Amino acid sequence: MVSAFIYTLLQPWLHRVPSKNLGEMWLFSITDLPLIIVHRAIWLKVLLQLRTYQLHLTFDTWASISSIYPRNVMLVYAFYLFEWGNYCNRLEEIMTKPDLSILAEIFIRYNCQIDLFVDNFDSKSIWQGEIRCIKYAPGVEEVLVGFLRHLGAIKIPPTAKRNIIKLFANYRRGALNAMKHWASSTQETISETLKDKSATAGDLFATWSDILASLYDVPEATKTKAHDAFFNFCMMVQIIDDLGDTPVDHVHNTQNIFVEIVKQTPQEWKNLEDHLRNHKKPFISWPWVRANIPQSYQKMFSLYNDYANKLLQDDFNSTAARKLFDTVDTFRRFMG
Repeated sequence: MVSAFIYTLLQPWLHRVPSKNLGEMWLFSITDLPLIIVHRAIWLKVLLQLRTYQLHLTFDTWASISSIYPRNVMLVYAFYLFEWGNYCNRLEEIMTKPDLSILAEIFIRYNCQIDLFVDNFDSKSIWQGEIRCIKYAPGVEEVLVGFLRHLGAIKIPPTAKRNIIKLFANYRRGALNAMKHWASSTQETISETLKDKSATAGDLFATWSDILASLYDVPEATKTKAHDAFFNFCMMVQIIDDLGDTPVDHVHNTQNIFVEIVKQTPQEWKNLEDHLRNHKKPFISWPWVRANIPQSYQKMFSLYNDYANKLLQDDFNSTAARKLFDTVDTFRRFMG
C-alpha cells in the first residue's frame, strides 16, 4: 500500500523526459523511490556501478534513449548493461571502457525511435502501407547517422565493425518482416504472435547482447549463451509489458501478446473490450484482469513461466541468470 501511494504521488514526474544520459544523470532522484521499493536489493549496487561507469566516460553526448524515455528507464537500462557484463565476465571492461557500450545503447534508441513514431498512428495501417516513411521519420535518420558516426569513432578491429553492421541490418530486416507479417494477418494465432514478438522484442536485446559481444571481444560460446539468456529475459519482460500496456496498445492497434490470448476466449474478450471502452488510464489493473478474465490471465503467465524456466535452466552462468529472473519476477509479484 505504501509503495502504491508513493507511485501515485510521484507519477506526474516519473514519466518526464528528457532525462540526462548515463554519463550525466544524477545518482539519486526522488522519483527513484518506487524503483528502490521494488528493487532495493540491487538499486544501490547499480548506482555504485554507474558512478564508476561515469568516471571513465569520455563521450559527452550521443543518441541516448534518455531523449525519449524518463530516468527510471535509464536506471533499468543501466541494470541490463551491467548484468550483461556480469553474465559475460566483462563487467570490468564495461566499467573502464564505457565508450564502447554507447553503440549498443544507440542501437536500442534507433528502434525505440521507430516505435515512438509508429505509436502516433494506427500501428497496423503503418505497417500495411508505405513503410519508407518510417526511415525518414523525425529522429530516425539522425539516430542512424549517429550510430554510424560512433561506430567509425571507436577503436575496435575492422572485422568487429563489419560484424556489428551485419547484426544491425539482420535485426532490422527480421523485425520489418515480422511487422509486415502481423499487419497482413487477419486472424493471427498465438504461435504466430510469439514468432513475430520474438523477431522484434526478444531479438532486440538478444541482438543488443551480440553487439556488445563484438565490442568487448566475447568468445563465441559465451556470446551464444548470452544471446539466449537475454532473449528469454526480454520475452519475460515483454509479456509483463504487454499485459500492462493493453489499453494503450488497444487504442493504437499495436501487436500485443495478451490481447491475442484474450481473443481466444470470446466471453473474456467481450469483458476486456467493455472494460477498455471506458478505461481512461494508460495501464490496466492486474487485479481487475485476474478477477474478470482469469483464463487469459493464467494462459499469459503459463507462457511467462515457459521463458522463465528456460532462463532458470541456464547452464553457463546460473547465478547471473537467476539474478535476471529475480529482477523481473520481483516486479511481476509487485504488480500482480
